Amino acid sequence: MEIKQINIKDIFLDLENPRHEPYQSQEEVIEYLCQNEYVFALAQDIVIMGVNPLEIMAIIPNTDNYNDDGAQTYIIAEGNRRLCALKLLDDPELAPSNERKNFKAISQKWTPIEKIPAVIFNDREAVSGWLERVHGGLQGGIGRKQWNAEQKTRFTGDIKNLMAQQLLDYAQKKNMISPEERTNKISTVQRFITNPLFKDALGIDTSKNDELQRIRDEDNFDLILRKFISDLKSGKVNTRFNAPEIRKYSHELRGIEGLSTETIPSCPLNSPEKEEPSEKKPKPSDKPTPPSKPRYLENNKETETALEKLDNYKIMSIYNSLHRLVVADHCPLLTVGLWSFIECLTALNGRKAGVDFQSFLSNTKLESLGLGNKDETKTLRECLRRIAENGNTTKHDKQSAAFNDLQLISDFNEIHPLIKALAIEYTQKKII
Repeated sequence: MEIKQINIKDIFLDLENPRHEPYQSQEEVIEYLCQNEYVFALAQDIVIMGVNPLEIMAIIPNTDNYNDDGAQTYIIAEGNRRLCALKLLDDPELAPSNERKNFKAISQKWTPIEKIPAVIFNDREAVSGWLERVHGGLQGGIGRKQWNAEQKTRFTGDIKNLMAQQLLDYAQKKNMISPEERTNKISTVQRFITNPLFKDALGIDTSKNDELQRIRDEDNFDLILRKFISDLKSGKVNTRFNAPEIRKYSHELRGIEGLSTETIPSCPLNSPEKEEPSEKKPKPSDKPTPPSKPRYLENNKETETALEKLDNYKIMSIYNSLHRLVVADHCPLLTVGLWSFIECLTALNGRKAGVDFQSFLSNTKLESLGLGNKDETKTLRECLRRIAENGNTTKHDKQSAAFNDLQLISDFNEIHPLIKALAIEYTQKKII
C-alpha cells in the first residue's frame, strides 16, 4: 500500500460497488448514486467544509484502462459517493438531467481541485478486509463502532440531550444508577424531560439551557428521582411511552408516599443546600439577603379596576378569593380556582361550550387583544398550558394535584395583562 496524490480524472467509479447492482457504464453509476445515495447533500457539505480529511479514499489499479498519455488509471474501492460528488462539482454536465441545475448552482461556489490523496491497493482482495471493517458493523469490536446517543451528546452538546445527560450524571453521583446501567438510557430520559407535566412532577426547571435547575429541596428531589431511575432501569419507563402515558406516569410520581408539596426557588441541580463545614465561615454581613418567598397570589390594581367594570359578581368573587389563601397551603384549590376563573372570563368573551380556553386564546386572538405576535406571547401561552393541565389534573385525578406554589404565583403574574385585555374587550362590546 502507498498513499499518493491522484488526478480525479484518472479515478473511475466502481461499476461493481456493493452499494448497487453491477452496471455497464459510469453514467449509470452516477445516476444511481445521485438518486439513492444523497450525493447532492454530500456535495453541498464539501462546498462548505471541504473534503473530509479524516476519510481517505482507497483505489486499485484499473488494468483494463489507461489514459491517453499511457498513464495508469484507477477504480475507486472506498469513497464512491465522495468521488462522484467531486466529479459533479468539477463538471456539473456529468450529473443526471434532473440534478444538473442544482449541481451547476453549487459549483459556482466551488474551486475545482485536480488531485486527491488516495491509498493504492494492489487489487480488490487486498482492500476487502479493510472495507469490511469500515462498513460491516462492530463485528465483535474489530469494526467501526458508532457513537451512542450519550456519546453524541458529549460531542455535540444538543440541549435536550444535554439536560438528560446532567440528570443522569446527578443520579450516578447519588448512586441511583451505575455507569453500566445508564448505557442506552439517555434517549428515554430525554423523551421524559421534555414533557412539561413530567418536569413539574419531578421538580426541574429547564429554562436555563446550559444548566438544569431544581425547584424541590434535595431530599424530596432525590426521593422522586430515585423512583424514576428505578423504573428506568427496570424498563417500566422507556422510549415507547407516548405523551398521554408520560402524563399518567407523572401523576403517579406526584403521589409518592412522603413527598412534600413544598417548592423552592430554582437552583442548580448540584447546588448543595447545606453548607459544608469550614474553618472560617463568612460573616452574616458578607452574605446576600435571600429573597422572601411570596405567600399569596398578587393583586394588580389595573386588572382589578378593569374587572370591576364587567359588573359580574361571579368573576369578581372568584378573583377576590384567589388572593385570600396562602398558596403553599392551598395550591390545589387555587389551581382549580384560577382554571375556573379563566373559563368564566373567556366564556363571557364569546368562548363556546366544548371549546377549551387554550383553543379560544389562539395566537390570532392574543394578537387581536394587543398582547403581541406568536413569538411575543410564547411565555403567556406556556402559562395558560400549565394552568389548563394542572387544573384538569387536580380536578379529575384521584390522587395527583398541582403543588408547585411558586410556579402558580409566577403564572398568575404573567397572565394579568391577558385578564385586563379580556375585561376591556368585553366592556367595550357592551358599550357598543
